[in-house]
Amino acid sequence: MTKITDLQTRYEASTVTDRNIVVEAGAGTGKTTLLISRLCYLMIVKNISVERIVALTFTEKAAAEIKIRLSAQLQKIIKECLSVTQKDKITLELLAHLSKEEIIIRAQRVLEFLERGFISTIHGFCSYILKAYPVEAGISPSAVVDEGQRRETVFKRLWNKWLEEELGGGGPKEEIWKRVLKEINLEDLYNYAFDMAGGKIDAYHPMSHAKVLSGVCFENAKIAEQMSCVFLPPGGKSRKIERALASASIILQEAAFAFKEGKFQKTENPGPEKLSSSDQAKGWDDENFETAVRIVDFARSLYPDRQMLIADAFSLVSPFVNNARDTFEAQGLISFDDLLVKTRTLLKNNLIVRSALKKQFEIIFIDEFQDTDPVQGELLLFLAEEEKSAAKVWNEIKLAPGKLFVVGDPKQSIYRFRGADITAYQLFTELILKQGGMICYLQTNFRSDAQIIDFVNCAGFKLIEERPGFQAKYVPINAKDGAPCDKDAVKDVIISSEQPQSADDYRHNQAEFTAKWIAENAGKLKLSNGSVLQYKDIAVLMRTSNAFNIFTEALKRYGVKYTVEEDKNFYTAQEITDILNLLSLLDNPYDKNALAGVLRSPFGGFNDDEIYQIFKQKFTDISAKKLPKGFERLGGFYKTLNTLKGFVGRISTGALVEKILSSTMFAELSQLAYNGEQTISNLQKFAALAAGDQNENANSLGQFLANSKDLARQARGEGESPLADEFLSAVSVMTIHKSKGLEFPVVFLADMFRQESVKQNKYSYSWFYDMHGLRAGPYADANLAFLEVQQLWHSKSEEARILYVALTRAKEKLFILGNNTETKKTPARHLRNAGLWPELVTVKELPNDKLTHPLQLEYFPYAEPDQFIYKINFTPEDGGVLKNAGEWFNRWAKRSEIYEKIKEEALFISPSSLNKHEAVFAGSSDNAALLGTLCHKMLENYDFKTVITPEQTAASAASLQIEDNDIIKEAAEIINNFTVSEVCKKLASMRVLAREMPFTYFEEGKIISGTVDVIVEQEGEIFVLDYKTDKTPDPSKYALQLGAYKRAVKKIMGNEGVKSGLVFLRTSQLYIIK
Repeated sequence: MTKITDLQTRYEASTVTDRNIVVEAGAGTGKTTLLISRLCYLMIVKNISVERIVALTFTEKAAAEIKIRLSAQLQKIIKECLSVTQKDKITLELLAHLSKEEIIIRAQRVLEFLERGFISTIHGFCSYILKAYPVEAGISPSAVVDEGQRRETVFKRLWNKWLEEELGGGGPKEEIWKRVLKEINLEDLYNYAFDMAGGKIDAYHPMSHAKVLSGVCFENAKIAEQMSCVFLPPGGKSRKIERALASASIILQEAAFAFKEGKFQKTENPGPEKLSSSDQAKGWDDENFETAVRIVDFARSLYPDRQMLIADAFSLVSPFVNNARDTFEAQGLISFDDLLVKTRTLLKNNLIVRSALKKQFEIIFIDEFQDTDPVQGELLLFLAEEEKSAAKVWNEIKLAPGKLFVVGDPKQSIYRFRGADITAYQLFTELILKQGGMICYLQTNFRSDAQIIDFVNCAGFKLIEERPGFQAKYVPINAKDGAPCDKDAVKDVIISSEQPQSADDYRHNQAEFTAKWIAENAGKLKLSNGSVLQYKDIAVLMRTSNAFNIFTEALKRYGVKYTVEEDKNFYTAQEITDILNLLSLLDNPYDKNALAGVLRSPFGGFNDDEIYQIFKQKFTDISAKKLPKGFERLGGFYKTLNTLKGFVGRISTGALVEKILSSTMFAELSQLAYNGEQTISNLQKFAALAAGDQNENANSLGQFLANSKDLARQARGEGESPLADEFLSAVSVMTIHKSKGLEFPVVFLADMFRQESVKQNKYSYSWFYDMHGLRAGPYADANLAFLEVQQLWHSKSEEARILYVALTRAKEKLFILGNNTETKKTPARHLRNAGLWPELVTVKELPNDKLTHPLQLEYFPYAEPDQFIYKINFTPEDGGVLKNAGEWFNRWAKRSEIYEKIKEEALFISPSSLNKHEAVFAGSSDNAALLGTLCHKMLENYDFKTVITPEQTAASAASLQIEDNDIIKEAAEIINNFTVSEVCKKLASMRVLAREMPFTYFEEGKIISGTVDVIVEQEGEIFVLDYKTDKTPDPSKYALQLGAYKRAVKKIMGNEGVKSGLVFLRTSQLYIIK
């Protein structure tokens, strides 16, 4: 029987009801079991009804787990209430004075009304409060929680309409627009405005914290001035680092005065140069150099020109943002952030609602408190307030004794990117403890081998050093009595090479070791419980998903089944990126970025050298019928693309995606190249989303792509599709963040020599300062510039906690994979500092007085990846295709022959392909095609009356991803000349019936499909017009094309009097074909 050394602490945490309790539960210490014990105690012994208890968790999955385990425990109590083991001592104590009959009655009542309890996520709980008090919260009673897409669709519609008004020319803000668009493109300005309209921001101004920032600038200016000379050698000349600091000091002093005056002014100081690692001059140690870089970067962000540009951008978009917020509210669109902010504001400001909810809920449980958003923490503290109190701010709240029970572990606070704030955790728990609350430490670990626990603690004391506001003190975990202690439980695996190698080559070797070990031990190695190691017992963990493909390729070589779970958004999975590129290319054949992506994808199968030649030779027109010798494969691929393009506009987006997956090898090739069944599952989910979008919104392909790319760019939206068979025995390849809350008998912690970096944020929020910071394109506002400095310290502290989480996932074996190289700026440096990673010498083991056994080391000789990445190291169980390769190749050859014949038969004809000049056009330059496309885009919604401004031209070019200034300039010149011509005036006198009208009709066994540029009517006559950008007008070339347009319009409108014509834009000529 296992002895639990902190049993008394667990008992007190379960049964003390007159004090608020903070439980700090180390990894694997059974916090959920404790939570269930306390719930049982309160509902059975204290007879508190389930409706008056709130239990909040981080995820819906965790909430469901609590319900399941609580239900199971209650049923167990009913069944065996008088037969309690030592393990259930808490249950024995709580039942001691109750009769068997009373226990059963109370337990059954809890089970009966369990679904009435509030065991949910914080968002679910906030949704309940807002639905109960919509008027008081200032929202519509019919408001719905929007997961992002509807809100963005509304925002984008408003944005486009607003841009048309703003960029129409001659407006009062024309000069401001010119200054802003010179430095910040429309897409970045859109993102700036969208972030500003986010639910977390209730009020924003780039100079909102001028007083705080003024003081910060003065302080940093002094430090910069001192550092600019303190490390100079006597009589030495200033080096780049000293010059940069001197310049930064001046800029920061000017910024300090600007904050006092509320406005930045132009400066003659050119500002400091950016520092790189090569600028670390002699005499500068790492810590001081890092400080210098931070100060210089801060000063560069506050350079007056940049902050004046931010002020201009804010003045442009802030009125629009306010209007967008009003529209969201009017339409009842509430984001997840809105749920939190509006609930907090309601409880803070409406004392009647607060009082009612305080009376309604007697007990509040909060799980994973270390990952609680500060706004969540505030609103929960308001609910935990004494009934007669009415504090105005959270830190003045007087808590009701015994109402709060929070469980967390500051060592595992790793979700800062989701809003978690360790500073808030420390301040909230400090408030609880100051008012008589008690803290309980759970330290007995039930998960891991004692050698692993020793290793974790040895690393933990070095990793996690107390720093108020950034890092809590390290509280060790202890192995349970009788836990196994295997000397091989932890092993450093070092890829040893006499010469430095590239990071990816080292990763390939790490992956080879991992896959080989799994292949050799799965199905053979005995675990401590007597079972045999299976694939599902193994996890490969990495800090980021960047190197996943290297490890999954290695697992494939050894025939090891695996699943991939990453923090990346569903829309940024590689197979989803590929299919979005393909759809983008079908929607706009001139999108070169999409073409490059499609060619490089498994579906295209072209390597970088081939793609370089394709673009160099300008063979990027997918409609080209013939290509020179040596490009036959490209020609065949273009035929496939053109076949798919023929479906665009004829069938829905959902049907198009289904057609791609069912009629091509896209899915199969992606499956082989990427993550096996996970890839197929993701593609199936994408097809379902496309079909659902069409059913719900009837969006065009272009709109669907815009929505999908927005979600991908913002790194949010859909999660990866779960595999159809969740019980599949497969190795889990995942990020450390995804592994939190999980445990595996065997863990490989890979890529420990990855260089740590700090991500540049678009938005940041400090709860401590109540400060919102935003980025407009490359420029950070003053708030964000300050917060990014603060985030550097938070990032360092969090990286240590992420490593702690990784180390504590392993139950029986932990492999740490790295190289025999320097550990500077890598996660491995923490282990080396703790004596848990060897110096640059070869030893078999590392003695450490904090470990029961010396740490075991294994050296894996480096090999060039080419020696093993092309080898297959397994044979299919039944021989498979390897037995019947000849027959398989014959079948494939016959199938390919049939497929090629089918591809030769064109199913769809576009009117433009009927033109006599087709062969000439197919071989024409990409620039001519892009020019024509841009001119068409500019005239899509033109009324033939107004002037098209440079800003509108730029917007059209941006929407087509055209960046060539020569093309943009030429298009603007063509259109400007056309808009002042007599032809344009004549068209202005006509009535426009349709623009960009798609059509499809059947004729002589072929499907004719295309788009008419514009249809106008004058005195009862209908004219079908097509825009052309030819340098030399020749209407005869287009007779067949115009004939097809004319027949299409006749079929649609039922009018025999339709005439067709051409508008030559360069020469401003109108030809009507008779």
